[in-house]
Amino acid sequence: MKRSKFFVLSFFFIFLTPLLAHAGITSDVRTVTFDKGKEIENYRKHFSGGKNTRYEEETKSEGRVIEIFNYDTKKKYTIMDALKMYIVQDMPKEEEAASIKDIIEGKDKDEIKLDKDGKPLKDKDKKPKPRTVEKKLLKEEVYEGYSCAVYDIKIIIIGRVNQSTVWAVKELDNFIVKSENVSYLGIKTIIEHKNIKKTDIEPSLFLPPKDYKPMSPF
Repeated sequence: MKRSKFFVLSFFFIFLTPLLAHAGITSDVRTVTFDKGKEIENYRKHFSGGKNTRYEEETKSEGRVIEIFNYDTKKKYTIMDALKMYIVQDMPKEEEAASIKDIIEGKDKDEIKLDKDGKPLKDKDKKPKPRTVEKKLLKEEVYEGYSCAVYDIKIIIIGRVNQSTVWAVKELDNFIVKSENVSYLGIKTIIEHKNIKKTDIEPSLFLPPKDYKPMSPF
C-alpha cells in the first residue's frame, strides 16, 4: 500500500511540473542603432512568455544585466546579477501604450482604418487624437524558417512620426522576429532575432530572484 501511494505521488509531481511552466520563446537578439553617423551594436538573450519579456546582456563593467518587462505586475525590473540587486520601476508608458503585437492584431484603440488605396478613412465626428496608428500589410516573407507577415506601422504622437517595418510570425502568436524602426528624431534601429525556439518557460523568470535586494533607482 505504501508503495502504491509513493507511485501515485511520484506520478503526480512528474506531470505537474511541466504544467507550472508556460509556452514561450527564446532567441538571440542583435540590435543595431544608427545615430549621428555612429553604429552601435549589441547582443542579448531573449525570453518571452505571453506579453512578459526578459533580456539578458553580458557587460564588461557590470557582468550580466537583466531587463524584465512584466505586464502582469506592470513593472520593469533591472537586475544586476553580480551585485545580487535590482531596480523596480513602473512600466514605461510607451511600453504599455504602443504594443506592436496589439496593433497587428487590431486591438489597438488608436489604430486608423485605411481604405482600399491605403489612405486613412476620415471620420468627421471624431476629434484628432494625441496618438494615432496606421498599419499596412506589405507582403509575406520567410525569415529564419518561419513564414512572416511584413507590416508597415506608423505611430504618430502629437505630430511626431515613428515608423516601423516589422516581421510577425502567426505560428508564434504574432511574435515580432525582426523590425526596422525610425524614430521621429531620425534614429534608425534594426532588431533581429536568431536561433528562435519554442520552449516552456517558468513564470518566475519574469520576476527578480527572491534572495536579491531591491535598490532605489535614484
